[in-house]
This record gives sequence, structure tokens and C-alpha cells, in this order.
Amino acid sequence: VSTQSTGWLERKNKKAREWFVKAVKLDPDHGDTWAAYYKFTLAHGTEQELQILVDKCVQADPKHGERWCKLRKAIENWRNDGNVELMLKTCAKQLPELR
Repeated sequence: VSTQSTGWLERKNKKAREWFVKAVKLDPDHGDTWAAYYKFTLAHGTEQELQILVDKCVQADPKHGERWCKLRKAIENWRNDGNVELMLKTCAKQLPELR
């Protein structure tokens, strides 16, 4: 995820998007990557791109990632465990701002 973030920080949005796409294809089970990709698309994408990303994430149903696992296992989220879209949006909110 750090490589994508570097491209994002350098305003190389096309390159950053390419890295995010590659990252989620290589490891679709890593929720932190999906969350970073979601946050990037929220800032630099369209509503349609955002919905496609959410649909792909829901289909992948990620189970790993440092932040993702902490969020899934948090007691206050036990009812949301099956709601991947909600987990994605919540995890993305917890990521640091990159502008």
C-alpha cells in the first residue's frame, strides 16, 4: 500500500490507480488495501468507479490486513462482521489523510 500512497502523494493519480488495481488483484483478501483504494477513489474517482470498487470488495470479502482485522474483531463491530461495505467505509475513515 505504501507504493500506491507515494504515487498518490506525488499527484500521480493514474499511476496510483494502476498500483491499487494491481494490489487488489494480487491479494484480494487484504482489506487494508481495499480501504486505501476506496479512500483514493473517494477523493479522485467518480461515483460509478466507487460503486464498482465497493462491489468488487464485497465479492472478494477480505479477511486480512492490520486495520481490517482490528476493525472486524472489535467488540463494537460484532454485528457488522458480514457487512463488507460498511467495514470498507469504516476502515477507510480510519486511514490517515493523504492529499
